Amino acid sequence: MNLVLVGTNHKFSPISFRERIAFSRNGARRALPLLLENSSLKGAIILSTCNRVEIYASCDNPAYASDGIYGFLSRYHEIDKGEIAPYLYNYINRDAARHLFEAASGLDSQVIGERQVLGQVEFFFEEAKALGAADIFLKKVFGKALETAQKARVHTGISKSGLSAADIALDLIKREVAGLRNKKALVIGLGKISEMIARHLSREGVSSVLVSNRTYEKARELAETIDARAVRFDELKENLNNADIIISATASPHTLIKKEDLIGIDRPILIIDLAVPRDVEPSVGDIKGIKLFNLDDLGSIKEDGIESEIEKVNLIIDRELDILWKELIGSERELVRSR
Repeated sequence: MNLVLVGTNHKFSPISFRERIAFSRNGARRALPLLLENSSLKGAIILSTCNRVEIYASCDNPAYASDGIYGFLSRYHEIDKGEIAPYLYNYINRDAARHLFEAASGLDSQVIGERQVLGQVEFFFEEAKALGAADIFLKKVFGKALETAQKARVHTGISKSGLSAADIALDLIKREVAGLRNKKALVIGLGKISEMIARHLSREGVSSVLVSNRTYEKARELAETIDARAVRFDELKENLNNADIIISATASPHTLIKKEDLIGIDRPILIIDLAVPRDVEPSVGDIKGIKLFNLDDLGSIKEDGIESEIEKVNLIIDRELDILWKELIGSERELVRSR
């Protein structure tokens, strides 16, 4: 049995490409059975986050499996295979497992050591198991990856910096907007990052914070805890023009803010779009006075002094990867003998 990985991340492709091949959580559920119609794949797991889209698969023939995944991505997202290929990486066996271990441990993140990716890996793993898409081989690989990531967080300081995409976004806001106390902010979508930003802005003393979510009750509950005001989703457009700062990070498959929604604005507005696919039409950035940033604009962040912790994590990954591979080879030999 072999492990194959085909995917892309923020280091290999721009957000304009990643959003085209991204899977929502419901989309990943629908896509997995279709992916496994390819007979060269024995099992598969789709991992799709803001900064990565990856497909892990178990197979007998890595070349056939990889080609099948390329073809699936092309057909599913209706993008020419030749257009997809330049942005994808393709790792096999130990290289694929190492990449997964590094991702789960926070070494392959935009913010080195961030914790959210571990929960994301676990979520998509559990989804694949629930759908019967993760075979025994993938269960062992992903189970070991999660175990390794936990050890890395316990035995090293890789996650102790406390930095997150929310912190970086807040630094950007402070850099671009003068006099926060006189500004109004609108936060759209209440995932972990946008909720953190809303709380940060409230603590920074912004004159007013509006929060909006498809589930109004969630927005209302958060608003009550941070002295903000909840806005219903269907009231978004009428509140855009009143905001000096707009943060959007929803799971919407469609654009929420279009250029036509902001035409006529005669004052500066800072918009940070943290969604993949993007919530804000890129042409919004062409409007005079509007500054538009997306995830890629935040850049990769590595805190000073973290190099030694990265080395410690890599040592843990090397050791755990050796253990896993010996176990997998032993299982394979046992299976051959039983035949």
